[in-house]
Amino acid sequence: MTEKNTNPYEFWEKLEEGAERERAERTKAFDDDMNEFSQKAHQKRQKLADLMNKAMESDKQDREEKRDTALARARAEAVQKVEQEFEVTHNVKSEKTKTLDNAYSALLDDLMK
Repeated sequence: MTEKNTNPYEFWEKLEEGAERERAERTKAFDDDMNEFSQKAHQKRQKLADLMNKAMESDKQDREEKRDTALARARAEAVQKVEQEFEVTHNVKSEKTKTLDNAYSALLDDLMK
């Protein structure tokens, strides 16, 4: 009889190697899918964060514009109030009053001619 140089456990070893290969392939496919999912989720989060930042910046600009408008209005009102007080108490005319006086004077001069 000829003796074969085969390992009696060869079948089980090949079966185990095949199972290990299949497990490794499935693990790699799962890891690839998870990486793709993770990247897509990261991109979505980044887009959302960018959109939120843009909205917050727009809101901040709106609030700053409202503040600037309110400050300008308050300054104009304060200047007008001070000018009126000085016209009444100190007889010092504002530029606006001087311009109006000159316009009325010119109008009267034109009407008198």
